[in-house]
Amino acid sequence: MKDQTKSYLYAFFAVILWGSVPAITKLTLKNLDFFQVTTYSLFFSALVMLVIVYLQKKISLFKKYTPKDYFHMILLGSFGIFVTYVLYFGGINYAPAADAQILNNMWQIFAIIGAFFFLKEQITTTKIIALLLGFAGAYIVITKFSFQGLNPVYAWGYALAVGSAFTEGLFTILGKKYHYETWTSMVVYFISSFVLILITTWLFSRLVVPSLMDLMGVAYLGIFGIALPFTFMFRAMKLGDTAKATSIGFLSPFLALVFISFILGDTIVLPQIVGLLFIVGGILIQNK
Repeated sequence: MKDQTKSYLYAFFAVILWGSVPAITKLTLKNLDFFQVTTYSLFFSALVMLVIVYLQKKISLFKKYTPKDYFHMILLGSFGIFVTYVLYFGGINYAPAADAQILNNMWQIFAIIGAFFFLKEQITTTKIIALLLGFAGAYIVITKFSFQGLNPVYAWGYALAVGSAFTEGLFTILGKKYHYETWTSMVVYFISSFVLILITTWLFSRLVVPSLMDLMGVAYLGIFGIALPFTFMFRAMKLGDTAKATSIGFLSPFLALVFISFILGDTIVLPQIVGLLFIVGGILIQNK
């Protein structure tokens, strides 16, 4: 099998797994709060990433990092993983899963803004169009074409979901400033994030022993919803053309709507589809 074909397969597996996250998260949130879901999910993610590094025989690379390197990685992981997933799972908790998922996909829109402030990239006409389409799509999702504004019942969830998109976009931009080895840096990101969420859950919630079904849910999120999709996508980019591999990622939010409809039984309404098309359209224009 050619490397480009393998690249597409890895990317498609990543997209399917990412697409299943909102529905599985919503199910798990029935018995656990979003602090607990984040805690257990990041535990399994960190564990899997550490195993991957061990199997790749890259453990020795940890010795090559300086204290300054670890400081930068911990800071990046703190808001890129810890804050992002707390906000993302919180958004799914307080708002419809489809809405939270669509709003989270604005992270590439926020990356344009982050690149302007932190990487000094110019704001072009194309980028302005992408921003306008992205924010228009978010408005449509939040208001459902209503001139009365957003539904106050879901206001907190919408704010958290948009916040997760902002921190994820910023994480992507700031990550470009540092050139750490992919797998070992991910281990540091996830372990530091797990420590932070463990402390946060102890302060604002409580640690409980999950039931078997809930344990399976958070294990799925940590392993198949977070760790393995990253692994598959990195592998896809290594085997084939990066742009072609990552372009398949645009299927993820659409697959997420399918999973949400099938697993949760939620009805996907027209404003959600239109809003998502606006956001994805803005991203496609920017990438082109």
